[in-house]
Amino acid sequence: MADDNRPLKYARYAVGEIVLVVIGILIALQINTWNEERKTRIITHEYLNNIKNDLLADSLNYKDIRDREAYWKKRIANYYEYYDSGNWTVNQIADSCLVTGFAFHNYIPINNTYSDMLSSGKTSLLNEQIRNKLALLKKEQDLLMIIDEHLIMDTKQNIHELEKYWNLRSSTYFSPAIPGDDFVPVTGGNERRDESEVNILRGLQFHHNVYNWMYKHMNFHEKWDTIINNQSSEIIKLIDSELQK
Repeated sequence: MADDNRPLKYARYAVGEIVLVVIGILIALQINTWNEERKTRIITHEYLNNIKNDLLADSLNYKDIRDREAYWKKRIANYYEYYDSGNWTVNQIADSCLVTGFAFHNYIPINNTYSDMLSSGKTSLLNEQIRNKLALLKKEQDLLMIIDEHLIMDTKQNIHELEKYWNLRSSTYFSPAIPGDDFVPVTGGNERRDESEVNILRGLQFHHNVYNWMYKHMNFHEKWDTIINNQSSEIIKLIDSELQK
């Protein structure tokens, strides 16, 4: 009778061993899945931290541009105040406009991490909300660079056309402003200018160039400052929330 139960016992042992092997395999697969998820989470967090650092650096970069432009904008506004006073001779206003100065500030976004993720196809590591926000921000940044470049080209072209008739750097009093200096009208100039120079000064060609820079470029950056910073702040909040999970 005992011998009759041996096949049943062997079958039970065999089934038990198979179950143990299957359980072992499932546990191994689960552990492997956990390890892969942990590695993916570590990589994702590294990308998120780097993206956050890029966004913070880009905000500081844009703030630096805005601070420098505020300086030039103040000088130009002071020049216009002097111009509007009417208390000047043609030579004095000519030399004063030459020392007003302005500079071009190109915006080049800091988005290296996200750009690398795009080129390597790793944006899928990010959740959909962050991915969509970053895509929109990059679109805005690219558009800003294009418009920025065109505004600078337009202003340089206006200056180039003006210099066909009047060499802006030929004046005895030409001295480009250094950031930190206040605008001071040149009131002692006695340099004689020919009729073509006087007509240009009496017209609005120089002021047109200043207008392009002061209102089109600087105010353009001021408007986009809000757009870029608001979007960056939203993404940073989402990243902080994701990093805490």
